[in-house]
Amino acid sequence: MRIARLIGLAAVALIAVVVGVITVGAEGEETSQSTTYESVVAAALADYEANDALAESAPQQQVVNGWIARDLLEVIARQNVELIENQDSQLSATARTNSLLQGALVVLVLGVIAVAVLGISMAARRGNGDSGGASTPKPPGDTDESSASSATSL
Repeated sequence: MRIARLIGLAAVALIAVVVGVITVGAEGEETSQSTTYESVVAAALADYEANDALAESAPQQQVVNGWIARDLLEVIARQNVELIENQDSQLSATARTNSLLQGALVVLVLGVIAVAVLGISMAARRGNGDSGGASTPKPPGDTDESSASSATSL
């Protein structure tokens, strides 16, 4: 019984270790750094002002307006890409947290099972040990005559 209990507890501990290694060894999320685009926008606006000052006709002004629109749309596109990357990293961090919580739950359940198995086996062992050690009490009026005669015959 003791060997079976030890084997069972070792199996539960091994499963807990494997689950722990799998959840801890999951890939870490990538950190993304937020970029401010103030300098890029300022450079685009400075280029616009310089080109607008040189524009002498309406078609030239339309071309200058197209250039600033292109430059600012490029900034907006970069910001959107960064936002999407940040959302992806947040989702991966959430997924990692969920997997760690699930792994911790599995380890906790296995620990409870191990404690239950240990408690049941200890209770069963105590029950077996008490059966042979206790003697049955005798009623007070019932005496054993052979022991009484041997004590007085000396």
